[in-house]
Amino acid sequence: MITIKETTYDDIMNIQSLWADADVMKYIWPGGLQETLEGVREWVDREILKRPMGNHYSIEEAFRNGAEIVWVDPHPANSKALALYERLGFVRKDMPAHVIAMGEDPNVYAYMELRKEKEI
Repeated sequence: MITIKETTYDDIMNIQSLWADADVMKYIWPGGLQETLEGVREWVDREILKRPMGNHYSIEEAFRNGAEIVWVDPHPANSKALALYERLGFVRKDMPAHVIAMGEDPNVYAYMELRKEKEI
């Protein structure tokens, strides 16, 4: 079972390691993002301040809080991310207008969604 959870301060070292991994981040920050622990902490601070409207929920938590659909938008060339999301049950679709209005670009990112009724 895969657990995707809300980001907390306990995750700072893992986030820093993930961001620094050039293979993982090659579609976002070629070579990886070499961020300090303080820089990652400031990012987590900003994410926490966005709650609840901008919160990063786990899939299960989002559905418990009333979401009917959760979505991701990986780079279409990021085959590892696409394969992971497909294994989790996400389906690739055309990017909806409301997501484009949020600033996402369907010419740059692949839109994938998971509906509540999908078993996770």
